[in-house]
Amino acid sequence: MKKSVLLIALASAATLGVQASVITLGNTWSIQSPGDTPPVLSNQSSTGFDLTAAGNSSSAQRAVYQNGLTGGAFGVGETAIMSFTVTANAAPTAENIALSFSIWDSVNKDGFSGKIDWGTPTAECMRIGYDKAMDYTRIGTDAQGRVTGTAPAGASSTPITSLGASSDITLSVTRNALDDYSLTVDWDDVSLTSNITGNDMGSLSAIDAVGIRWNSKNAGAFTVSDLSVEVIPEPATLGLVALMGGALIYVRRIFVV
Repeated sequence: MKKSVLLIALASAATLGVQASVITLGNTWSIQSPGDTPPVLSNQSSTGFDLTAAGNSSSAQRAVYQNGLTGGAFGVGETAIMSFTVTANAAPTAENIALSFSIWDSVNKDGFSGKIDWGTPTAECMRIGYDKAMDYTRIGTDAQGRVTGTAPAGASSTPITSLGASSDITLSVTRNALDDYSLTVDWDDVSLTSNITGNDMGSLSAIDAVGIRWNSKNAGAFTVSDLSVEVIPEPATLGLVALMGGALIYVRRIFVV
């Protein structure tokens, strides 16, 4: 009887292997710095960093990323979610400043990006899309399948235009089929959605890279905190896990009686 209980426990453990997968981030971030004065990173951790940037001739130096991560296998029916909070540590100047963020497969180069304006969410304040040549030099690239959005009536997303202002941001990607994805960016209470299909994105197998780019050439500073990336299994899988767990408890009770 004990052997039977053990076999059921092993079966349940195998099923649990497809539960929500938190992608493991390191405590050190890389920064793209092809020229000029690169930003200074401080207070680095697996959940964020502080960035302080001097004025430069290009915004390319403001890309911060990690790749080659583990735990992000991404299959049909699953949802990949990147979420974080960004806080201004210095008031931005009157420039068209934007914040871009991406998750991608560093092997197959398929990736997804969102972008928000660091100002009052009016006009074209958000973008979402994908890229088939994604790497840390292309964080925020969304030229393929790009969808733009404006702030809906009544939206109150916090403009990141003053010291201490912050916003909560989420990028989620659901894989409906091998080459069919639903994308959503949430910026506080402002949302933008898109669906991409038939765009040769079927080779994507894992989310193992994450990056954030501050699209500005001016001096500035901000903090990224509470950053996480995870892959959530399809609801049917979670139901199966719960069913297996319940069956194990039921059988154990029978044997105990």
